[in-house]
Amino acid sequence: MPFIYFLPTISALIAGVIVGAALVYGRGGRERSDFSRIILCGAVIGAICFIAGFIGPLYIGPESPQGPLFGIFMSGPAGALLGCAVGVVRSIRIVRARGAPKA
Repeated sequence: MPFIYFLPTISALIAGVIVGAALVYGRGGRERSDFSRIILCGAVIGAICFIAGFIGPLYIGPESPQGPLFGIFMSGPAGALLGCAVGVVRSIRIVRARGAPKA
């Protein structure tokens, strides 16, 4: 049952990876590392933001029952999308430096 807490973050990660992969592919990225970079950055930054948003409010206001909801619905998905954006920017820079032909 705790898996349900991760669903908004996973949904945002999947959406960010799909859009990011389309952007990188359009810029000439055809290698597996170009796409795995998007997934890795999105997952790592999303997990860090989820944990910070889930546990942080518990320390600030332990009497508030809605504290973990910030991590579940706000900071986790936002972190996943931000991480995908970071992965896209890094991949596009590497593709340009590699000199891949644009499609």
